[in-house]
Amino acid sequence: MIALIPKSAWEFALLTIFILVSFERFLKNAILKLTGTTMTRRV
Repeated sequence: MIALIPKSAWEFALLTIFILVSFERFLKNAILKLTGTTMTRRV
């Protein structure tokens, strides 16, 4: 994945946003799996 070299700044911006969004979703899913129902009960 590191070998991907964007040809323009626009592609670089889109790629960065895509990575950030997917990484954020991955973190949220991991946190929900780790905490379980305790987090939802507190809120």
